[in-house]
Amino acid sequence: MALGEALSPAFRAYAGRVVENARDLASGLAAHGYQLVSGGTDNHLLLLDLRNVGMGGRPAALAMER
Repeated sequence: MALGEALSPAFRAYAGRVVENARDLASGLAAHGYQLVSGGTDNHLLLLDLRNVGMGGRPAALAMER
């Protein structure tokens, strides 16, 4: 069932928008001084290095959960 959905044109368009949004988010974060570990994204994942803003991983994770 999931494979059939993944092959549909609607899902392909949705996945493309997700990647586009991730790229926009990465660009916006970089413009505000946040460091992306890979310099950007080619998929839906972002990896930030927050040490330059004085925040470790645990406080960042808790903030994002809130």
